[in-house]
Amino acid sequence: MKPLISLDLANQETFQDSKYALQALFSPQKWEGDSALSSVKHFVAQSVYITVSQSPEMHTSLYFSGRAALRILLSALHVPTGSVVAIQGFTCAAVALPIVSMGLKPLYIDINQDDFSMNIDDLKRKYRENVTVLILQHSFGIVPAKRDEIIQFCKDHHIFLIEDMAHGYIPHSLQSPPDTLNYCALLAFGRSKLLSSVFGSAVLTPNKALSDVLENAQKELPNAPKSLVYRCLLYKMLLPTIKYTYPLFIGRILHRLSIMTKLFPREISSVEVAGQYDKNYEYKYPEVLAFTLHEQIRRLPILLETIQAAVGEYKTHLPQGMTSPTTPLNRFPYLLPKSSAK
Repeated sequence: MKPLISLDLANQETFQDSKYALQALFSPQKWEGDSALSSVKHFVAQSVYITVSQSPEMHTSLYFSGRAALRILLSALHVPTGSVVAIQGFTCAAVALPIVSMGLKPLYIDINQDDFSMNIDDLKRKYRENVTVLILQHSFGIVPAKRDEIIQFCKDHHIFLIEDMAHGYIPHSLQSPPDTLNYCALLAFGRSKLLSSVFGSAVLTPNKALSDVLENAQKELPNAPKSLVYRCLLYKMLLPTIKYTYPLFIGRILHRLSIMTKLFPREISSVEVAGQYDKNYEYKYPEVLAFTLHEQIRRLPILLETIQAAVGEYKTHLPQGMTSPTTPLNRFPYLLPKSSAK
């Protein structure tokens, strides 16, 4: 029986994750302290860039969600109200809503067809002096083809660069962080990402002063409600069973029941669906979720092999796909031809 492939049903969750979630659920010591949080911080700081030892030290802050991390980051930068944040047109509400909630204006830039990331020529055409921040998205986890040029553009125009790797990233796929303090990288650990603790996010920056502000802001956040954390653990506990039994319809029934009873937390809240920023995601990243993430990190090489094999399968059946079969992307992009319908 072939395994089910679905972004909604987190591909990376296995019965081993179920075991660790069950262990965490009944182990009070897994909820306390910061040993798992420290381990996750260390992994994040060491996993993104190749030349870590020769690069500036990367300081890491952890948050419950990527959209909360982005909003807190924009606040820490003291971006004046009415300023413009350049983002690409092909993105999600989790990027635009925090920007608008801060009284800032998103400036949408067109994308390339080969990497689905920001088009440097359209950026140059639309740039104006009140652009203070630029978010460079790694769509589907693909490194932007014009990354170096956009980094230089930000340096030349004194724009703070946020490298958005929330879709996913290939460990050690970037040579080094940009040689500037006006930079940070944003990662996410949601259920549709490379690594999942159901919710979670990290911000990396070489700017120690900015990192201190982010850490202080993180300490001021409330703890995530235990009921929400329990639901995250239940998601990890039950999901592998749902996926494994899905072809037998048992999994479909369990999945439908989980939606009807709201057993699992929604990835996008009803507030966000209505087009508003949801502050209910602004929590500290729980130690117990960091524990489940750390255990998944231990299996990262196996996970990457599995994803790479899945990409190869997609490439075989969808030869016009936009990526190499050897690239372990958590999402496989496929560009449809233009419709002939008028």
